[in-house]
Amino acid sequence: MIGDALSLVARANLAGSVAIAAVALLRRPVRSVFGASAAYGLWAVPCIMALAALVPVPAGGPIAPIVLGAPGGLPAMASLGAGSPWPARLGGVWALGALICAALLGVRQARFGSAVRDGSPGSVGGTRVIRAARSDLGPAVVGRAIVLPSDFEVRFTRAEQAAVLAHEAQHLARGDAAANAVVSLVQCLCWFNPLVHLAARWIRTDQELACDAAVIAGRPGLRRPYAEALLKTQVMAVIPPAGCAWRARGFTALRDRIRLLKRRAPSRPRQVCGVLLLALVAAGGGYTAWAAQPARGRAVVAPDWSSLPNGADFARLYPRKASALGLEGLAVMRCRVGRTGGLSTCRVVREAPRGAGFGEAALQMAPRFRMKPETMDGAPVAGGVVMIPVKFKLHP
Repeated sequence: MIGDALSLVARANLAGSVAIAAVALLRRPVRSVFGASAAYGLWAVPCIMALAALVPVPAGGPIAPIVLGAPGGLPAMASLGAGSPWPARLGGVWALGALICAALLGVRQARFGSAVRDGSPGSVGGTRVIRAARSDLGPAVVGRAIVLPSDFEVRFTRAEQAAVLAHEAQHLARGDAAANAVVSLVQCLCWFNPLVHLAARWIRTDQELACDAAVIAGRPGLRRPYAEALLKTQVMAVIPPAGCAWRARGFTALRDRIRLLKRRAPSRPRQVCGVLLLALVAAGGGYTAWAAQPARGRAVVAPDWSSLPNGADFARLYPRKASALGLEGLAVMRCRVGRTGGLSTCRVVREAPRGAGFGEAALQMAPRFRMKPETMDGAPVAGGVVMIPVKFKLHP
């Protein structure tokens, strides 16, 4: 169970990392040609590819293990010993890292919430507003409320206030605070992946640029007040992880936002082309991540064996250490059936007792197993999967 979960996490991270690298290269050219909203929309591709990598490729038939073994009978599968302890250990490390990351982000969110809690609520144009008790909190969006600094009317002119409120209204209309909460959750689950943390930073930058572009497209007269308001908001002390902050994250982000204010909005046909490009890239990326998975092999339900290990093979490959100690044991192999009926890519999924050498002995015995090219019902066995529990029993 834990091993399967870790495998899913690794698969999603691999697909998502490839997509993040691609988006990192495309976001600036797409922004220049199709606009900031198209560049922000590109970040849906890593999510789609990561989720697509979790969708199993349909198998050719139901999975039903084939049981073989040495003479003497096989005990029930439930009697097999537990597998390697490493999946449980890695699962514990992953869970601990996720909890630590969640705690760090939670502390930042709690600090912001605690500071805002002392503010006074109000309303502007029907939108809920919280006037913070400090000048270094806000402008920002948390939940469905706009947080404004205590000196909002003093620090900003009327035109600058209109720019700030229009920007935050865009965040509310798009649901960006909820999107950032999801990004924070993904950061916790994928805390070990540095690309995820870089992507979280780039997502917030592109999100702010998209809001800037939307406001300026509708109100081009606010270009200069908008830029001046940006310069006045760099004193914000705490940025909530599950929210949107007006302050630019670093000099590069501030420079990009001011440069964008000078550009003309892309034409309507170009915007439509950007939407079509996003749909094409998202669909292509999702299908690629899904199709790149190794297909689940069809279980061979009625194999026709042409070759099996014999008693001499068991005697020759019996682990010497186990034989000297008088130990008997079990090993369960999972193998894929080749085109000619031979087994390949075998691996030990369970071994009891562990460390006695029974798993290695079973793998050495794998070449002695061979099926006929077709099963009894006429279906080809190539690409099928077979589970082979092997019992090692000492002669009296």
